[in-house]
Amino acid sequence: MLSTRNTAIYDAHLNAPEEDNILLLGDNYPDPANDYTIIPYNLGEYETGTINIIDQLGRVVQSYNVNNFERELNVNTVKLEPGIYSYTIHTNDGFTLTKKFAIYR
Repeated sequence: MLSTRNTAIYDAHLNAPEEDNILLLGDNYPDPANDYTIIPYNLGEYETGTINIIDQLGRVVQSYNVNNFERELNVNTVKLEPGIYSYTIHTNDGFTLTKKFAIYR
C-alpha cells in the first residue's frame, strides 16, 4: 500500500473495503473476456480520472474518462483481437494502477 495525503492506494480485488478515500482498481470480470468486460474502480478523493486499455505492444487501444459516480466501467471488447491486454487507471495527480486481462474467442 502506498499513501499520499488522505488517500491510500490499493491494487485491489472486488472484496476490498470500499472507502471513499481509497484509490482502487479491481479485477475485471468476466476474465477471460469475450464481447465485454467490466472493470470496477474507485478514484478515492479524486473526482475524475482515465482508464486506458493497452495492447501487448504498449498502444492505447481504448481510453475512457471516468468519475467517482459510476465505480464500474463496461468495456466493449468486440473490436479487439484475442490476446492479453493491460488496463490502467490514472488520476489527475499522476497516480497509476495497472492490471492485465485476456480476450478469448
